[in-house]
Amino acid sequence: MTLTITLTVLAISAAIFALGVWRDSIPREPGNPTLFSWKPVYMLALVVGILMLVHIANMFGIHTAVIPPFLMGSACRTTRLVSVS
Repeated sequence: MTLTITLTVLAISAAIFALGVWRDSIPREPGNPTLFSWKPVYMLALVVGILMLVHIANMFGIHTAVIPPFLMGSACRTTRLVSVS
């Protein structure tokens, strides 16, 4: 994804998050149940926003993945260098 697309998705997810929090905080009338809960909507928007922030950090060269050596497999293990004299 390009930086433009990433920033667009981040802005959309921030707007959906703000809308969801606002709609969820509206007071309800007693005895009138809500038909739709906004909590899953703004939580999903929050997750997407965090993913986009991590993606932007990776695009600028910040290493965010921490992979334990036992998950890397034998192909990625370091080998000893033998010096020839």
